[in-house]
Amino acid sequence: PAMVAAWCADLLVRNRYPSGGSCRVSALLIPSERGADLVLVGGEILLDEGYSVRPVRPSASVDCYDVSFGEMPTSAAFEAAEAALLRARNRHKVQGSHVVLRTDDEGVTLSVGTAPLFAVEGHTIITTPLAYGAPDTVERQLTLDAIARSEIALREDVVVADALDRYDELFFADYRGLTSIDRIGQTNYMSLVVDRIIRSMR
Repeated sequence: PAMVAAWCADLLVRNRYPSGGSCRVSALLIPSERGADLVLVGGEILLDEGYSVRPVRPSASVDCYDVSFGEMPTSAAFEAAEAALLRARNRHKVQGSHVVLRTDDEGVTLSVGTAPLFAVEGHTIITTPLAYGAPDTVERQLTLDAIARSEIALREDVVVADALDRYDELFFADYRGLTSIDRIGQTNYMSLVVDRIIRSMR
């Protein structure tokens, strides 16, 4: 992590961006005479200092789509997942910031693309366990750690699509930070707990 952080800082300086920003990095394994070399490829540059709650609160739809791409390199898997999410958006004929929650064939809600989904019910945060197909990402672990530091109750349990209207909040975690969902259909959601989590990430 320290090496990647230093690499990002140097990249920002060389491109004349503020040193407090960050960037999305893809790690590629390139075949070489030594077996494989790890190559870091810089992507989107983010000017926020650390994680934040995104100011945009998107509306959402729910769809069954797959973003499982096995042993593909990180960058290729990310692009393929983005393409799968775009196809789901096209099926729902949506534009702008609207997102599409991903479910499996049994109606278990897993993520938004590859971004893990969290639900808030009362004073408890709920997220679908990895064993059910929820994505195991760095952002998921960072969020779980922040929840623990915030001393908010956490329960790993299936988040079922048919019961989404019973939750008080829905949010997902990706490299841009935490995004709070505004509504699904006629159901509106609050954005309160997510602010406490972000404060623990800084």
